[in-house]
Parts: sequence; C-alpha cells; structure tokens
Amino acid sequence: MKKFGFAGLVIFLWCSVLGGGVLATGSIPASISLTVNDRLAYLGQRPVMLDVPALVEQGVTLVPMRFVGEALGSTVHWSPENRRITMKQGVSQVILEVGKTTAQVDGEDQGLIVPPKIKDGRTLVPLRFIAQAFGCQVDYENQTKKITISRPNNPPQSNFTVNKTVADVGEEIVYQDLSTDPDGDAIVDRLWMNQKQYFYDPGIYVVSLKVKDSRGTWSEWFEQTIEIIGEPNTKPVALFSTDRTKVYVDEPILYTDESFDPDGDEIVEWNWQNKKDSFAIPGTYYVSLEVKDRRGGWSSKYLQVIEVLEKPNVPPVAKFSLQSTTIDQGVTIAFTDESFDPDGDGVTEVQWTGKQRAYFKAGKVPVTLKVKDGRGKWSEPFTVELNVTDKVVMTELEYNLHYPLSGEIVNLNGINPLNFPVVKPVAKSFDDTVLIISNSPETVKESGILYQDTVCGSVRLIYSHKNVSSGKKKVYILAENPGMKNTVITVNKKGTGGPSTDDLAIGKNGVARFLSSNLKDSYTLAPGQVIVLDGSGAGGILATNQSIYAMMDLTTTENVKFTFVMVDAGSDVLTTCAGLPILERDVHQRGTFFGANRTYQLDVTGDQPVRFSLADSNSDYHLGGMDAITGQQVINKGNYGLMYKLVINAGSRMGLLTNPRGGLFMGAGMLPDGSVYGLPNTGFVSNGTQAVMNLVMNQYDQSEFLFTPPVSSYMPVMFLFVPY
Repeated sequence: MKKFGFAGLVIFLWCSVLGGGVLATGSIPASISLTVNDRLAYLGQRPVMLDVPALVEQGVTLVPMRFVGEALGSTVHWSPENRRITMKQGVSQVILEVGKTTAQVDGEDQGLIVPPKIKDGRTLVPLRFIAQAFGCQVDYENQTKKITISRPNNPPQSNFTVNKTVADVGEEIVYQDLSTDPDGDAIVDRLWMNQKQYFYDPGIYVVSLKVKDSRGTWSEWFEQTIEIIGEPNTKPVALFSTDRTKVYVDEPILYTDESFDPDGDEIVEWNWQNKKDSFAIPGTYYVSLEVKDRRGGWSSKYLQVIEVLEKPNVPPVAKFSLQSTTIDQGVTIAFTDESFDPDGDGVTEVQWTGKQRAYFKAGKVPVTLKVKDGRGKWSEPFTVELNVTDKVVMTELEYNLHYPLSGEIVNLNGINPLNFPVVKPVAKSFDDTVLIISNSPETVKESGILYQDTVCGSVRLIYSHKNVSSGKKKVYILAENPGMKNTVITVNKKGTGGPSTDDLAIGKNGVARFLSSNLKDSYTLAPGQVIVLDGSGAGGILATNQSIYAMMDLTTTENVKFTFVMVDAGSDVLTTCAGLPILERDVHQRGTFFGANRTYQLDVTGDQPVRFSLADSNSDYHLGGMDAITGQQVINKGNYGLMYKLVINAGSRMGLLTNPRGGLFMGAGMLPDGSVYGLPNTGFVSNGTQAVMNLVMNQYDQSEFLFTPPVSSYMPVMFLFVPY
C-alpha cells in the first residue's frame, strides 16, 4: 500500500476546515510533541497552546488536526454537506468522513476503530491510522502520555548550472545553485569541489556539489563538466548563397548555408531574418543570417538583397464549346466555358456577346467570349459563328412560356398586346398609407429645402434628385416632432439607388433593395427634437450630374414633420437647414398623396391572352394629392411610389409578362416566393414590342405579384396573361 506524509491530512482539516493558523511563517519542524489532556504542545523546541488537547477514546488516541496539519503542510478540501475530508500530497489521496468508521487510502477502503469526531468545534482524528497512512513515526509514552510525531527525512537534492560548459582560458564562469529539499527543510551547508570563477589552464574540469539539510542529511554529489579551450575563440563567419537574386512573385528560392568557424568549432545555432521560400509581393527584401559556435561566439550579420518582380501577366485565353454550330429556332443551346489563365491568376470576369439560351431568327449569328484575369488583363475575343436554320421548333414566346426565366426579355415578334382583351378586376382595395414624394425640382442647382409636410401613421417616403450644381451635395430626410408628446418612428423597409449618372439603373436598384429589405429600426423623438432620418449613407455624396433615389416605409405614433433637403457635402445639415430657401418645383412630382398601396384581384379564365394596365389613368387611375408647400392640388402621373399587389387566379396554365408601354424601362419585381429580380435582369426594355417574363402559373393556382413603378422609367405598363 502506498503511504502518505502525515502533513497531508492534518493541514487540510485545520487550515481549510476551521481556518486560522499556528504557523504563519517559518520552516516546517522536524518533530511535533503534545500530551494527552494537555493544551501545551511543541513545534520542535517552540511551545504553542492548542485550542483542544489530544484525548484517548476506546484505547485510541485522537489528535487535533488543525495544529498538526499547519505544522507539517498539505493540500486539503472540506465538503460541509457530507463533512468529508479529502487530502492530497503529490499523487496520493486520503478521504475520511466525520462519524464514519471507514476511510479511503488511494482508493482502497480501510476500517477505523474510532472515526473522526468534532469536539468543541474542532476536528480530531485517530493518530495511529494517520501515522500508518502517511508514513510518519509516532511515539507514545504511557507514563507521561506524551506523543511525539516525527517526519521522515528525505535527503536533499543538489543541482547547479553554469553559464558556459565550453569556455576560453580566463573566461568567467558563473554558477547558479538550484539545490532543493523534497521535505521543505532548509539547506544549511554546501560542499563544492573544483568550483572556480576562472580557469587558466586548458583541459576538462569536473565541478561537484553536495548539500546538507537542516536535519543533518547530506545529498549525493552533483557534477558538471566544463571544457576550457587554450586559444581565444575566433568568431564564426555567417555566409549563404541563393540560386537567384532576382525572382518573380511566388517563384521559389533555394538557400545554401555556407557558414563556417575558423577555429573548427561546431556551429550550433542559426538566426535567419526575412528568409522565405518565396515572396508574394513585389519589392526589395533583405535576408540576413547570424550563426553561433559551440563556445557561444556569434558571427557578424551577413546580408543578401533579393529583388522580387511582378511576374509578367500573360493574358487569359477565352474559349467555349457547344454540341453543334447549326441549330434550329427555339432549341436550347448549352455553351461550355473552357477559358483559362496560363499564369494561374484565375478568370474573374466574363463578357459574352450574342449568347442566348435559344435563337429565333434564321441566319448567321456570331457569339463572342472575352474573359479577364485576376490582374485585370482581358483575353483576345474568341468567336464561334452559329448557323440558325429556318426550322422553327418554338417561337420566342412559346419558348419562354415553356422554359421561363424571371427577368428575361421576350421579343413579341408579330404580336400586338393592344389587341388582347382587357381583364377587369373582380375586387380591388386601397389602404390609407400616406405617400410623400420629393421629385421636384428634379434637377437641383443649389442647396435648399426640396419638400416638407407633417403626417402621422403609415407613411412612405420617396425622393429622386439630380445634382446639377458645381459642387458636391448630399440629400437628407429630417424628422421633427412638432407636438407635445414623444413620438416613435419605426422604419420597416428601405431601398436606395445611386449616386450615379445612370438614372434608369438607380431606379431599378432602389426598388430591388426596397423589396428585399426587412427592417425594424426604431427612433424615439422628444417634443421639438429633430433627427437625420436618412442621409443616404457615407456613399451618398453627389458629384455634379449624379442622381440619387430612396424609398422608405415607416410608421409614426404621433405627427412628424418630414423635410427633404439638399446641402453641401460635409456641412452640418441640422445647423444649415434653418436658413435654406424652399426651392421652386418643376414639372415633376412633388406632394402628399393618400392610398399608397393598391390590391387588384384578377380572375384570368379562358384560353386567349388578356391584358391589364397599371398607371394608365383608365384601368388604374392616377393618384391625386396636394403640394403641402404651395397648397396646390397635384396628380401623380405614373403613380410613382405606389405599391401594387396583383392577386391572380389562373383558370389555365399561363405565363405572366410585363410589357412597358411608355418607353425606356428598367425596374424590379417580387415573385410569390419572395425572390426579387430585375425587370429585366440585364439591359432595359426600349419599346412596347418587348416584354419581360415574370412567372408561369399552373391551372387553378393563385399567385401574388408585387410591383412598384421605378423612377426614371416611363409608365404605364401592361401585364400580359398568356395561356398555353
């Protein structure tokens, strides 16, 4: 059975369980003596008074653990829930419980004649069990009832280090004594052999040390060998070569170490700086090396200059293949892109010309591909000429109905949608959302207030302006609480487009972002407080001839005054807006309108195509309102800012297409699954002979389609329902 040092148990019980201590400082005594029924005890020769004396019960001597434990030292843990005592010393462990006649020593159960007990608030344990478990010697005198506990004395361990094991004649040797005693006894004496600070004769010297502890026990000898060299140490020489001093980016470099020591000493350490197998960035790099010999001498630094050059950019190669170059009209073509970059830079951009999913006009069609690599170089164009036959497998409209791709332009060859019958809504509804539009003056020449009004409830804000001044500008929406109560503004949706000179793209991007957004941004305004509700972001600075667009849905709990303002970029809008003039309107929309959301339910039956128009002032009337600044009645021609929901009940399988009728058009829509796409995805619709595919509905489906007129695009639009 493995034995424990007696200190492990006792210090646990009394230092950790009951607190306090009899030994605050000082070394651990070699022996402890105490007498049954006597509070006077001795730590070595030093007398101390015990809280509780040792006692005899059923022939077993019980000793106070606090006193003995603190005197001998241990690591312990007390569990008050079950009054369990766990003590550890090294890898050994003993567990006892107050009142329990079984204890554990290294996981093995052992019986106790008398269990641990608590007397006068202090814990006592059986002395002989502790002595056997922890390897301590206990002596008991019957006549005097004196108990003596002696710790076993393990010999100390001598140890030391030197600053150099190889040194020159006359070089200083520094010794560091690292001797220890496993019992914690003080080391009181040292015996050195051959210890010298300087050696003046070459040779090999053995230096020895042994030490004695406070109880008189000596350690074994510990030895170190020191080699003294007769001649002074000449520093080693650091030297290396490379297979090249000019390399391209990421090109591997081979280093050859050519360092040496003039004395023939072994080189034991290398200190490289900036050594890399290759360099990823062009530039001039300094690679250096220092070496150390076995006598501790360091060389001077050796430096090599490596020039790293940008590798020549070989342009990428554009290439594609297809199954056949002779194709019938209305047949899907699979183009396989086989482009690559010889430098391994990768292809980052592709540019097709003439590529379509299918073709619908007979003749020769060149299809060209160009690609760009990661360093910005374009390939030469790769062109394949297709021969489109006279055979028509599907017309363009038939093809897009069978293989719909949301956002794809469909040419209505030979089809006049105006000849389609008009489908009338079976139900329609309008809400009370307030629409505030700031689009006049559309081209802004100076800083000023563009529009302002005070509203409450469900609100949609829109602005669209172009900077035609000579300086950089920014557009802001300010929100002011004009009332006497706090008001909360919650922004639910928001989309912006620009700044850019492409007005069509601004409208498309802004609508797409608005439809995709889902916000819950909340602002609480105290009475009289003004905040910047929208500043079009850090990227909203408008250079000359750049435009910007924003659309925002929000709710307010009380009246809020919204002000649209354009100021110089970098100025404090809250400070400067007070002195700005109200700018005069032009022919574009500006005003406050009511009923910004419209829902039309359309039951499309029969097997013939039909149409339904938005913002044509006939099927869908133009929204009227008022200019809050001038008090004039205004009309929203084009119904910009209105959100339409088409609830469609399909009587047969059919396609839904958007057919802009006013002219140039570029917008966005939302499908029933919530996905947003471009109208069209690429390019723009130029006239009424083109449509954009939205979706295909199966018979008896009900679908919801969301649409809002994009700014800068022309209205009205027709929606075509084509059964097939």
